[in-house]
Amino acid sequence: MLKNKIANSNLLSLRNKESLKGYIFLIPLIIGLVTFFIIPVVKSFLFSVSDVTSGKDGYSILLTGFGAYKNALTVHTSYRQTVTSAIIDVALSTPLVILFSFFMASVLNQEFVGKTFFRVVLFLPVILIVMNSYNNTLESSMMTSDYNSAVGATTTSFTKQFSDWMISAGISEDIVSTLTGLVDKIYEVIDLSAIQILIMLVGMQSISPSLYEAAMVEGATAWEKFWKITFPMISPLVFTCIIYTVIDSFTANDNQVMELMSTTAFTDLKFSLASAMGWLYFLLIGIFLVIIERLFRRLIFSYDQ
Repeated sequence: MLKNKIANSNLLSLRNKESLKGYIFLIPLIIGLVTFFIIPVVKSFLFSVSDVTSGKDGYSILLTGFGAYKNALTVHTSYRQTVTSAIIDVALSTPLVILFSFFMASVLNQEFVGKTFFRVVLFLPVILIVMNSYNNTLESSMMTSDYNSAVGATTTSFTKQFSDWMISAGISEDIVSTLTGLVDKIYEVIDLSAIQILIMLVGMQSISPSLYEAAMVEGATAWEKFWKITFPMISPLVFTCIIYTVIDSFTANDNQVMELMSTTAFTDLKFSLASAMGWLYFLLIGIFLVIIERLFRRLIFSYDQ
């Protein structure tokens, strides 16, 4: 009995030590979560239902209700137009990004000479974006700005020549406008696809080769292997890429809604209105993600099925 009590006490002591280590590791996360997320979110909501005035001594808050929300939806007409434009852009660009990412991941998953080089090239946009975010502080990041400007100028020049040629050939301007719009999105799609390509590539490489060997023994075609093995196995990662792409597109720095909220808050100094716009935009993104989850839930393969 005494030995059992000693063993149990040692076990509890070990568990307490392990629990203490876990809490210690969680402390930085909790501090960051409270400082950089919970407090700003609470303040943002208070700003949205208050009249915020700033002065030499800081800012003061006077609760006024949900008038700023009504103002954003009814009075500030450009907000609705900008949000609608953002939704259309996300709805059009997300399928293109996912299809391109899946295609490139499938290509890079094959064995060919120079595979590593092409993987690095496709991931360069992410590196350039990170470097470009420090454009105002790091002198070396000026090369990314020049790179983006050069690519943008080249794309614009090609698009103009392409559209002029089609118009001179007698093609309708509406059709030309649609086609040039798709051409303009090529660089944007490539720029937004690096992370998704990496995620899908890792998913494809994690599929056990024995599954393909068994399918080959059974006489399955490449098309059947794709729909019966490849796509079901990486469908959870495809869904993850869809969610990531939607959130990334909605919250990008060059997103029109984000720019409008930034201008409203820090240029026009309308903090209450900008906060209301932010909360409405947040709710819209949440609804958008719920709809996507409902649409794609049945396509996601589960190992428990």
